[in-house]
Amino acid sequence: MFIHESGSIGNPTIIFLHGNGANWSVWKTHMDRLDDYHCLAPDFPGYGQSNDQEWISINETTNEIAEIIRDRGLNGQAHIVGLS
Repeated sequence: MFIHESGSIGNPTIIFLHGNGANWSVWKTHMDRLDDYHCLAPDFPGYGQSNDQEWISINETTNEIAEIIRDRGLNGQAHIVGLS
């Protein structure tokens, strides 16, 4: 899964989740203003730069997002912002 990343690793993490028919770029303006945070914005399978990945299920995608948070979030945690 493609992930756009900005801000500073070591700061609190925010993961931004896009809605149906969109991609990570809907969050660009927000992410550009949050220098004091480590921001992650994935493109879900079938969208944006993850367009070549097959969408399997909401459960599979949720598990992938949880793994991203465990691996890349500050202390394995993240604030979650989303829309749909």
